[in-house]
Amino acid sequence: MKFRKTFSLILCFILLITLFSSCGGTELKAFYFTVKEKAGTFDPTIAADGTAKLIVRNCFEGLVYPDENGNFVPGAAESWTISPDGRTYTFRIRAGAQWHITSNAEKELEGKLPENFDLTLTAYDFEFGLKRALDPAMGAADAYKLDNIAGAAAVRAGNAPLTSLGIKALSETELEITLSVPQNDFLAVLAEPLCMPCNETFFNATGGRYGLFIKDSLSNGPFYLSYFDDGAYRITKNPDYAGPHEAKADVVRFYVEADISSAYSKLRDGDYSGVLMNEAEFSRLAPGKKNVVFSVADKTRAFILNAESEALADGNVRTAFLLATNTAQVASLAEKTPVDSLLPAAADTAFSAEHTCDADKAVKLLSAALENAEKTSVTVTLLCETEHELMLKKQLQTWQKIFGTTFNINISAVSAEELERAVTNGDYDIAFYPVSTPSASTGDFFSRFTSASAKNIFGTKNEALDLAVKNFRAASGTDTEAVLEKLYTVVADNAVMLPVWSESTYFVCEKEIAGIILLPGTDSIYFYNCE
Repeated sequence: MKFRKTFSLILCFILLITLFSSCGGTELKAFYFTVKEKAGTFDPTIAADGTAKLIVRNCFEGLVYPDENGNFVPGAAESWTISPDGRTYTFRIRAGAQWHITSNAEKELEGKLPENFDLTLTAYDFEFGLKRALDPAMGAADAYKLDNIAGAAAVRAGNAPLTSLGIKALSETELEITLSVPQNDFLAVLAEPLCMPCNETFFNATGGRYGLFIKDSLSNGPFYLSYFDDGAYRITKNPDYAGPHEAKADVVRFYVEADISSAYSKLRDGDYSGVLMNEAEFSRLAPGKKNVVFSVADKTRAFILNAESEALADGNVRTAFLLATNTAQVASLAEKTPVDSLLPAAADTAFSAEHTCDADKAVKLLSAALENAEKTSVTVTLLCETEHELMLKKQLQTWQKIFGTTFNINISAVSAEELERAVTNGDYDIAFYPVSTPSASTGDFFSRFTSASAKNIFGTKNEALDLAVKNFRAASGTDTEAVLEKLYTVVADNAVMLPVWSESTYFVCEKEIAGIILLPGTDSIYFYNCE
């Protein structure tokens, strides 16, 4: 089989000499990090877990790519234009961009690919990838993020063909995407794993195994996946990549390590280069001066209320709970600084709305709701992580003083994993939960409240909220603040989230390490600048 890979064999040979020569004095630049879970498929369209998405982000390059400041800069597209009405994006694919195919894939697909299979990256690869993402047969969990593309809603509902989508390769080097309405964070969406390119010829040759194994995978990013087993993954510098994000590291390895204390101990012993931690883990382990810490404030610890819970279906009951809760008091019990914004600090738009505690109004609202439902009391379970149990039991005394026996709150402490599972499945009444943002985009954060979102943990399903999010994503310039204020009001009217304090994600590394790009979202870590 002959592949059109310009100088590819020569580059691979040079790379091997550079990495492994014992007489040239050049050492292999290798790094060792941990991940908390095993990866599923590496097919970007349907990659669902954090580990798979982490690897996809580093082995694929979308039309745009994030830099160290979280800005979206040219990736596989060297440039783009946006129409005056903000609805049509035209991308020009970078000259010389191409796919990397592993020797395993070459061997496995011998006879299944054309004799002169062309590895040039084209606009058709992005058209095919984006249409796959919106194909209802794929069941992509993040497909809702593309709903502003013209025709997307109808296609996802199964009411229109893929050919009706506003996605079209005008030539091998030009891709046109048309939106139904403008979207101010559309470039951020295009950097997501969901929007990575897919070569249709290669995809068909894999016979339904695309992304499951190395032999069924292509890469077009700074790295390619070169090895994995049940407990470890290795990505290697892509010798066929010739873009603006060339990897400085030769090899990055990831090891599945669920026990953070054990992982940090190995980091101190020099076995690992870095360990990802949440707020509680970072506080408990207290990394010292021998570490460099990369961090991003991407979570808001908040009371969240399930609008689909039978006990909380009445919005007045939810509002009563929020009005009876003094967030400054709760934060002080944990020696934290209270916040007044739903948005994590890492979001790209600043906005705050001070919460007012009003016990008298809370009692009146609850009484009216109970009378309307012909009940004398309501009972709910408040889920929290074990570390917050004592603090919330102290706060419980305040709620009891306000409501007496008309609002009964049972506190149930569980592990972080159990809390996450319960909230994700909608199996909760109230939870004290770290609400994260999928990215730095404010619109991406608020999309979690919409009816179509697979990430909607609040049970909010109403047209007013959906419309408010849509209007915000279409806003620009001086309109943004007013539209955001309206969006905040609509979310507040639904009474499903009360922010208490801000939390961060931390990447604790060896002192010598630099260049890691840590962005909002637990899988948004980029290693191309790591050295």
